[in-house]
Amino acid sequence: MKSEVIAEKCGWNLTKLTKTLSTILIYKARGVVSRRDLEDTCILEYSRCIDDNCSIDISDEDFQNILKDYVNIIREIFPEVLSRLSLPEISRLLQMFIDLNILELSDIINEHVLKEDIENESKSLQAQINEQIGTLLYAYGNYSQAAERFRRASKLYRDVGILDRAIFVEAFSKIAEAEELKNVAEKLHDEEKHDEEENVIKKASKLYAESSALFRKCSTSIPEAYVNYILSMADALEVLGNYYFTHGMIEEAEKYYTLCSDEVRRSKIGIPEEHRRIVELKERSCRAMSKICRAMIENNATLYEEAGDDFRELARSGYAPDIMVELASIAYKSAVELSENIEDILRIYPKYVELAVEFIDSRVRTRYTTFKDFLRDLKIRPIKSISNELRVDEYALKMYIVYKLIEEDVGREKSSQILDLLTLIAGLGLDPIAVTGTDLKLEVERYNVEFNRDYLENLCTLLDIAHRKLRDLGLTI
Repeated sequence: MKSEVIAEKCGWNLTKLTKTLSTILIYKARGVVSRRDLEDTCILEYSRCIDDNCSIDISDEDFQNILKDYVNIIREIFPEVLSRLSLPEISRLLQMFIDLNILELSDIINEHVLKEDIENESKSLQAQINEQIGTLLYAYGNYSQAAERFRRASKLYRDVGILDRAIFVEAFSKIAEAEELKNVAEKLHDEEKHDEEENVIKKASKLYAESSALFRKCSTSIPEAYVNYILSMADALEVLGNYYFTHGMIEEAEKYYTLCSDEVRRSKIGIPEEHRRIVELKERSCRAMSKICRAMIENNATLYEEAGDDFRELARSGYAPDIMVELASIAYKSAVELSENIEDILRIYPKYVELAVEFIDSRVRTRYTTFKDFLRDLKIRPIKSISNELRVDEYALKMYIVYKLIEEDVGREKSSQILDLLTLIAGLGLDPIAVTGTDLKLEVERYNVEFNRDYLENLCTLLDIAHRKLRDLGLTI
């Protein structure tokens, strides 16, 4: 049942649509609805009833899309829906939100569910619901409220003697507090209050270390606790490394990043396969940061390139891709600046361009679905506005446009040549959109760049393809 189908079936009638969405939420919470619940809805054909027990044919994926597409309506009806549900049904619905990564309702859930403990209701169930709400708030970035929910859950678990779970959830309250302190530190950094910032970061590191110790205490009975013990230990070191790196204290930063990667490597032995990947990504991240610090200290092009390769692979693995792409860019560009010949530049810089193209393409597809839709928007809006919206560098976006236009014409088999072309353009400090094939030849001659003439002709031909397509599309950027 697609979300757009519901609106069509309801004839875009808000009253019917609201009743339909309420019924779907109740069904997902209870696993069943009554015939009366289905009255005046638009989903009768998607339901089946045995006596007065009815089910609705809706997949988790469709439910996820419905919640996201109609979030504003659902926010309005959610308190009334919650009032009709028992605590076990609310817990079931919250777990579904966690599993499907539905975060948009976190604040309204926090406002309306278990604001206070309820006498004569199961304390263990209340603890579970508080933990679930804390998990949603944490994922949504509301760290202070998440920490409060986790603390309440921990107290309730202790009250009923579920001590290991109480310790586990208390550890998460400390992580949430640490994340909130990182936000505070970021504001202090912007205000150039660096001494205060350092104190706040050290408090965050201490909280991560405390959470690590708590996870270790309950790791024999809660399998995922040991993984969190390792990750919190790494976070305690990494957050200090990040502070010193940002403030140019590179030797100090390198010390903490090295400690982070070494500690994770030693502790990960024997971790179950299903948890190994996330721990190894953390280890690789700290190792890559240690490497770029060492490259800065030694002014070493080889280490810069190796760090860039590490960051590129981390980005491709989906590990903090925004940050990893930025770090790869710093590493590769530094390696290029230290390189003394065109061969090294043509080996190193295409790696960055290729990664930037991949990264921007994923952003474009998320925002526009297709490259053609992106180009349509580019016709009516300035490129600076679009680059800001996509949160990508404007120059990199121009390289992406040229790459995609050429690739559409000549195919992926010539991707290495397109990357060489963009590397040459960037190396000469030229605008990828403005420069023509003729301009490129003249610039190569002006700077006495040694380049195979036949190969240069091929690159210029590729560049002219991009300009022809830009003209045909009526695009002036």
